[in-house]
Amino acid sequence: MAIIHEMLYNTDDLAKIGAAEYIRRICDNLASAYIVHPSRISTVISIGDISVGLDTAIPCGLIVNELVSNALKHGLREKNEGVVKVIMHQKNSLITLRVSDNGIGIPAGYDWKTTDSLGLKIVRLLAERQLGGSIKLGTRKKGATFIITFTDQTN
Repeated sequence: MAIIHEMLYNTDDLAKIGAAEYIRRICDNLASAYIVHPSRISTVISIGDISVGLDTAIPCGLIVNELVSNALKHGLREKNEGVVKVIMHQKNSLITLRVSDNGIGIPAGYDWKTTDSLGLKIVRLLAERQLGGSIKLGTRKKGATFIITFTDQTN
């Protein structure tokens, strides 16, 4: 929330913010909080020239925060080197957000949709109810990939 407030303070357009800068700042803050050394864990962010409304930015930021935190805390905790990727692209009004890592993956029997994990429950609710989109697990071996697809309601 603080990042959004700061970005709005420094812009003339109070209705939208640039997704690339917003997500990059979230990831930078997480890397600092988890004391991630750049030579050990790298964060790759690939986001085009996408601006989103606040009703989209806030749940997207919370989703990225939770999934990147999970990657750093769980997926990459035992690896000497790793990569977390956050990719967002837009085609017409459809936005796809992909958060992945090359960590330990998600065990085959683990049902991430019905888990007791509060974080993944929140991610699912934000994707489906706040953004009106869908979320799926793309990869669970040799890392984890979550793919969220939605439409920015302000576009």
